[in-house]
Parts: sequence; C-alpha cells; structure tokens
Amino acid sequence: MLFAEPILKSEPMIQIGHRPAQDGPPIEMGFTPKTLASMVPRMYNLVWATSPEPTLNRHLIATCFLLVLNACGDTSAGSVGERSHCPDEMVYIASMSVCIDRYESALRGSGDRIEAVAEEGEIPASGVSWFTARQACTNAGKRLCRSSEWQRACQGGEELEWMYAATAEDERCNVAPNGADIPGREVEPSGHREACRSEDGVSDLLGNVSEWVDATDPSGLLRELRGGSYGGYTHHSRCFASNPTFQPPDIESEGLGIRCCRDAN
Repeated sequence: MLFAEPILKSEPMIQIGHRPAQDGPPIEMGFTPKTLASMVPRMYNLVWATSPEPTLNRHLIATCFLLVLNACGDTSAGSVGERSHCPDEMVYIASMSVCIDRYESALRGSGDRIEAVAEEGEIPASGVSWFTARQACTNAGKRLCRSSEWQRACQGGEELEWMYAATAEDERCNVAPNGADIPGREVEPSGHREACRSEDGVSDLLGNVSEWVDATDPSGLLRELRGGSYGGYTHHSRCFASNPTFQPPDIESEGLGIRCCRDAN
C-alpha cells in the first residue's frame, strides 16, 4: 500500500513511501514541501491511479518517487505525468518525449492567423495543404508531428500494424472496407468512433483525414501523409507504411488534414 503522511522535523518534511502488503519494513523518503510541490502532478497519478498489481515491485515504486521517473506506472492513457508535460488536449508519449493532439484539428481564423484546434466533436479540417497545416500548428503553439512520433503514437508499445490490433477490423475507423463502400462516406467529427483509438487514447489516427507530417521524400520536394482518409481502404490504412504516401506541399485535395505535436515540457 502506498502512503503519504507528514513527519515532524526541524525543517518541514513530508514522508513518502510504500508499505508492503506482506510483513517487512516500509520504504520511506522525506521531501521538503517545495520539492514535493514540483512533483505533485506526476505523483498524484502514481499514488492514486496505480492499480495494486502483485507484480509491482516496491523498490521500483520507491525509486520512481525519488527520481520522479515518467516511465513508472501505467503508460497507457497518456502515461504518468501527462498533466505536467502536455496541455489537456494532448497525450504524452513518454518514449518520444512528445505531446500529440488527441484529436484531428479543425481550423479557426484565416490567413496568417489560422490556428489548429483539436477538440472532440469538431469536424476536422479537410483539403488542407502542408503549408497551411504547418502554419496552423505553429499558431497554436505546436508543430507538425515527425513521422516517427506519429508512428509511435499509432503503434503503441506493442508496435501494432493497426493501432487497435495486429489485424485490420472493418468499420472500426472511418475508412472503407473496399472500393464499393467509399461512395457516401465523409469526414466525421473527431472522436466519433470510440473504438478508433490508440492504446494511449489518441483518436482517428487511421482514416477520417490523412494527416500531414514533417517528413519529405528522397527528392525533398514532396511531403508525407500518414493514416489514410475516409476515402481509403482499411487494409491500406496502417500505422506502418511500407510504401509511404507523399504529395506536393501545396496540394489541397479533399481528405488531407492536420494533427499537431509539440515537445514535452
């Protein structure tokens, strides 16, 4: 059992530690209030949200408290420390030290003031050029995701080929099972398909709109798109693309959209 309780010393301290379920001395550490305050967001997730798994090593927990390791605890749903690393609308990917929007972005404003807004239920922007996508992310205090960041967010720790499983499942995401099912499809509100989420809680990485990333083809003239759109096929909309899709950065075809990233705090 984890516990946190004040202790009296000449200098105010707070005792943090782990009390084993079986007989044995507790592992305890003392922190000044100032030091502890800086650790509270990450410690809150660990102390109150960690399930008491039998295999959870108490020495690891103690070390995590001491070193404030982000890798400790449950790394799904944004990982430990998400609240302190990323804005609320983003998910923290610890292995890449990056924040990624939970949802595909709509656009607000116009011209040089255009801004990417990632909110559940919004209709994501479609028909957006790479240049517009980059500007919109920049104006939101973010940037386009790197290809490796996008892929990690999609595959998760198990490196899945599809973000929800090792095999494709028709209609799980907004992408057509085959060519005959494409007519009548359209862009759906972000997060509309609850089953179309990665292990970290990122929605619509596959289908809905293809997402520009900050990567070029070997010529340096084209820009990469990831995830496929509602007009693609389930089998082709994967986390890992053996034949990446590249388009001119000024193209504004229907189904081309935006998701932003930013470096973690």
